[in-house]
Amino acid sequence: ARGVSGRLVGEASEVVRDKLKAGRQCETNDGERAVSGVVSQLRSEVDGMSAQGAAVQTEVETLHKTGELDDAKISEWAEAGNMERLAASLAFMTNKPVEIVAALLQGSNIETIMVLAKAVGLSWEAAWAVASATRPDRSFAAADVEMARASYRRMLQSPARQILDFYCRRNGGFVQ
Repeated sequence: ARGVSGRLVGEASEVVRDKLKAGRQCETNDGERAVSGVVSQLRSEVDGMSAQGAAVQTEVETLHKTGELDDAKISEWAEAGNMERLAASLAFMTNKPVEIVAALLQGSNIETIMVLAKAVGLSWEAAWAVASATRPDRSFAAADVEMARASYRRMLQSPARQILDFYCRRNGGFVQ
């Protein structure tokens, strides 16, 4: 996570630096100092996020080692809306970067969530808890629920993993 975060901070600082230079909003030295200050602030925020993310990752790994990272735990976090732990858990279980899994959870349709859940091997109930957690109002039409249930039960884990691998390759080459 630090590598991706560090890269994003670097890219952001370049954008800020370019805009300051292009707009001649301040002298180059003043602009460089302003950019350096912003970069320092962003890095300290990223370090804080990295520490928090590392703590969540450690928790997930510990739960896995003790056999407690299961459908019940995933459902618990999904029902509580704990997206950070949910993303970290699903990332760990799929061996994919948490950034990709978080993006899937935040911006995907129900079919993509079902593919992710099947790739992990979740039960229908846990898969549905994850899908529901991605919708702020947690409402779905009854027909959509039944269609998702039927599709999920027909889906096989191996093809779901292949679809997830394809998605990861297409979206940044983040296959491990």
